[in-house]
Amino acid sequence: MKAPNHEIIAVATLEGSPTYVVDLPLEVPPEMLGVTLSGSPPTIAQVDLKSPLQGKVQIGHYIHAVKLVNMEISNLVNCNHLTEVLRVNTNYPRQLVISPSISYIDPMVGKRANHPFFKYQLPASAQVGFAIKGFPPIISSVTDAMQGRLFPGQTVEALHIPGRPLMNLQAGGFTSTNVYTALSETSGVQGRQLVVRDGHKKQKQVGSNAALDDCIIS
Repeated sequence: MKAPNHEIIAVATLEGSPTYVVDLPLEVPPEMLGVTLSGSPPTIAQVDLKSPLQGKVQIGHYIHAVKLVNMEISNLVNCNHLTEVLRVNTNYPRQLVISPSISYIDPMVGKRANHPFFKYQLPASAQVGFAIKGFPPIISSVTDAMQGRLFPGQTVEALHIPGRPLMNLQAGGFTSTNVYTALSETSGVQGRQLVVRDGHKKQKQVGSNAALDDCIIS
């Protein structure tokens, strides 16, 4: 099976602390990994002697992200959520991003948060499978191509396009129109990533006079 693409998935900066990535064995559900997790972010509390991860992970270290095929979930805050993600993807490549530091800032989002971010690799096509509107950009509808991945109501936090400056809420001007324009201009570019989070919080717009705009990217 295809392994996660490391070249297009950014690993978060943990303020000087080293991170390491651990491959999980295929077809081994989380309850058979022999690792006990606790706290927020998920913390390695115990590693069984017969665990396939023995010698690969350290007690007391924090799991900040899980990498899947064409997707990454970062800024993990809930053990149950992580366990369910690992269980659903038991038959696919899975990797854990771990650090001895509890501090975590995702480089694509550029701010601290108490909720996870979902990073999706977009196809090199004008048909990316969703519609967005407003500021910050909100997913308003999803086509069959992205069903079960993106959901209406999610907030778009960042857009990474190789060879271009990172677009996110911290940079300003991050409107639906600007996101749509960037995607349209780079429809043939491989490695584009969209970062979203669940829910929507109104905030003051930076770098643009357009209060609301509607864009369909289907």
